Amino acid sequence: MTIVAFPPPHAAGHAPGDDQELALSGPVNPLRLFTVAEAAEILGTGDDYVRGRIAAGEIAVVELGTKTRAKTRVNAVELHRFIQGRTHTAN
Repeated sequence: MTIVAFPPPHAAGHAPGDDQELALSGPVNPLRLFTVAEAAEILGTGDDYVRGRIAAGEIAVVELGTKTRAKTRVNAVELHRFIQGRTHTAN
């Protein structure tokens, strides 16, 4: 399995809208956790889309904190798996 990096959006030399290309290059720390907002930016979607995929069980998350102060995070490897599962060629 190839693991990819998800550098910060709009890194030097990249314009807004290039996030999809940015998201598919370089090595990654498999322990890297993204907020829902960061995952949404990487996917080029809104937070609601990511939360919907989480609720549907399509993206596994790491829950940190307590029930009153829960923090939902998406692991970089899990985000890569989701992207790979949605990647296909035209027939």
